[in-house]
Amino acid sequence: MNLVPDLDKFFADFGISAVISETGKADKTITVLFDRNSLSDIGVITDKPQITIKESDLTGVDTEGATIAVAGETWRLIKPLPDGSGLVIASLKRN
Repeated sequence: MNLVPDLDKFFADFGISAVISETGKADKTITVLFDRNSLSDIGVITDKPQITIKESDLTGVDTEGATIAVAGETWRLIKPLPDGSGLVIASLKRN
C-alpha cells in the first residue's frame, strides 16, 4: 500500500515548515510534525521535543551532522528512527 499521497496531504494540513542545514549543502525546506512534549519508552509524557518527518525528505541528508530549524529554534536530530510506513521520528536536542 502506497501511503505517500496520503502523507503529503496529512503533512500539508497539519505540518509546519522547517529548514534542514548541512555544512557545504544548500538549505532544504521541508514540512514536519513538531511536538514539544513526547512520550517516553514507558509511556510517560516528557519535555523532550520530537519531530516526525517524511522519510523521503531525508534522502541524502546526513542526519548526524545536520541541524533543523523549526518553531523558532535550531535543533540537532537525535536517533532518527524510520517507522516502516514512510515516516521518521526523531528526538531533538537544542543546538
